Amino acid sequence: MKIRFNLSLFWLCLGVSALCSSAHGRRLPEPGGQATIFIAPNKESSFIEAHLSIPLLEANKPSKTTSQTSYSASSWRSSFIESIEESNKNQSWSITPKLEQAATIRMSIHQCFSHTTSGKARWPAKILHLLDIKSQIKLTTGGVKITFSSPVGPLPELLAGCEIRAGKESLQGPFTLSGKRVLRSNRKSFVAAPLLDTVTLTSSTQDAHINQSRSTTISGNILVAPIPDVLLLFQSSNAVQLDPIKLSQPTGTTDFYKYLNIPLLLSISEETYGRRAETILPPGIAPPLPLAKHHPSISPLLNLPPLRTNAPVYTLQSDLGQPLLQNTGDRLRVIFRNHGIRLAQSGANPGDLQLVQWHSPTSDPGLAILHLANLYNQKFGYTPKEITKELQRKLLSSNLEKRLEAALKAQRDLLSSKV
Repeated sequence: MKIRFNLSLFWLCLGVSALCSSAHGRRLPEPGGQATIFIAPNKESSFIEAHLSIPLLEANKPSKTTSQTSYSASSWRSSFIESIEESNKNQSWSITPKLEQAATIRMSIHQCFSHTTSGKARWPAKILHLLDIKSQIKLTTGGVKITFSSPVGPLPELLAGCEIRAGKESLQGPFTLSGKRVLRSNRKSFVAAPLLDTVTLTSSTQDAHINQSRSTTISGNILVAPIPDVLLLFQSSNAVQLDPIKLSQPTGTTDFYKYLNIPLLLSISEETYGRRAETILPPGIAPPLPLAKHHPSISPLLNLPPLRTNAPVYTLQSDLGQPLLQNTGDRLRVIFRNHGIRLAQSGANPGDLQLVQWHSPTSDPGLAILHLANLYNQKFGYTPKEITKELQRKLLSSNLEKRLEAALKAQRDLLSSKV
């Protein structure tokens, strides 16, 4: 197979929902103009890095059907790669560069696939490490050759997570950093110059042209992220087995959602969009399923008796700095208390439960599930047993339909097991 390139809401799934991570835009600046942006402080460094670097590989507009192969000539574009050819049943791949950029491509892939213990490894490296797949990246007469210890079908999808970082004079990105929070158009950019001359990050939500804010009072158009974030409640294998809040009972999940009251959580957290989800994979990754019909009913009041001194104790780990996660954690404590159980904050130690906000770095369903499995592994030190070796191989198939089928099976199994 040969590939040739042209030159050119949260989703809340608490165990078991969907908030669309959104931004507000007051106007679209004219080409050559300036834009002021407010984003969450913990996102600023990644935002700046993305505008200083050059993607190794980018997907064109995705196909509306999953039957079309993801390796069509119109699916990908790159400023560095002319073509990719697989051999040995997806265990070896040969990359032909553009403009004698083989060494640059090799260095980019090496950095992208190298796993580190510092937590700064890129997501393709984390997936390969999770599956214990080793890679050798060598320069050849015609370009670059990658050899894996096991077959890897969706290589272009992995390469889409790699980048060329600004370095030598001839390989500069579209922007340069002027001061700590000002990006200016780079006339020496290796790729096409951006339409904007200046992008400024601001601490004020009032003056921003684009504002990533939870506030519902800001006027302007809503820009919804193509892949919503997912709020997930992970349970350790021990918590699944003991089932403290009776999720495995016939009405356990229904009662849990009833008591959780997602609309109220979204409202008090000032989230713009969101709803309960029936799936883990959000829109943009897998075809959305219709929501189950939930008949309106009056929720019974929770029974909140004083906890016994010897009441069972479970621990929850979550980010207290995010309003939605904090409010959801508080609500979970009320639900646990209804069952006579104390739910304590675990701090830095792994808890029995983990409340996490997950954003998939890829729209590929197979790689998204593997990225989620790696996140679970990071939290508890092991991979969910539902992600079997056989399923892992299918999630790395060269066929998009097979990857989607495997991802949907993994999703069903994870939800059924209440992990």
